[in-house]
Amino acid sequence: MRRAFSFTGFGMLCLLCSSALAACRSAERQSVSSSLRMHRVRVEGGELRLWERAPLRKERNITFLLVHGMTWSARPAFDLEGAGQERSLMRAFARRGYRSFALDQRGYGASPRDVSGWLSPAQAAEDLRHTVHVVREKRRDDLFVLLGWSRGSMVAALAAQDRSVPVDILVLYAYPVSPSKRYAPESSCRLPPRRKTHEKDARSDFILPHRVSPRVVDAFVAQALQADPVRVDWWHLDEFNALRPEALWLPTLVVSGERDPLARPAFQAELMARLSAPDRAWVLLGESAHAAHLEEGQEEFLQAIESFLARRRAPSTCFVSASP
Repeated sequence: MRRAFSFTGFGMLCLLCSSALAACRSAERQSVSSSLRMHRVRVEGGELRLWERAPLRKERNITFLLVHGMTWSARPAFDLEGAGQERSLMRAFARRGYRSFALDQRGYGASPRDVSGWLSPAQAAEDLRHTVHVVREKRRDDLFVLLGWSRGSMVAALAAQDRSVPVDILVLYAYPVSPSKRYAPESSCRLPPRRKTHEKDARSDFILPHRVSPRVVDAFVAQALQADPVRVDWWHLDEFNALRPEALWLPTLVVSGERDPLARPAFQAELMARLSAPDRAWVLLGESAHAAHLEEGQEEFLQAIESFLARRRAPSTCFVSASP
């Protein structure tokens, strides 16, 4: 009986120690990445919301500014909650010692729509340029990385063509069209349709069931529909015709998923061929689709970025302060 009692007590002690250790590790992870702040960025004709996550440990003096795509705003795209396993890109950056900001473009998430009800490429790029200056003012000495996902990569590229924008590294992730694509002019005499978003829309990027758990997908659906119940309306897409990869001179990393039906390898290859940046690379993530950073391939996605960052030890641009 004594041996049985001693064994049970020892087992209970191990269980308690194991639970305490797991709790400590969980608390440690939270302490590193749980700091979330919202900033208000005043732009012409409106005010945007900018989300920030910063680690509580020693930082690496590298700042990311993240730009979401066409349908979903910054938080579901880059700071997913309630997935039961870590899929927040901003938290992943924080665990590695990086500070990150994620912008809600006009009409997305917590940012109100433009008075017109529409968003155009030129307006989105101008808002982003202003936001870059605002963030850079806060993080003067950091290596500054601008990362755009899907249509956000097009907006990021359009903004980065302006050489006065103080960005050190550009990451074009899941670039969704051929760089040769040309849009026809559109009429301005119409009202935005303001269509509702649906669960089918939120699930559409998760086409590889073996690479993402149902719990992650369900969490994304819930957060995305809550943040963006109405689809943002874009017009004057012909303003994207001003995009010229040849004008992108700064170090550029192109990242795409091997199984991405939107960001086709042919598009990325053409983009790479036309970039004028002497320091450029293309990473094709195996067995990944359009939302690779939310899939099991998140680690490979992060490693691709960190490998490219390792080639840049110090900021390459001259910082220009934003005008008040």
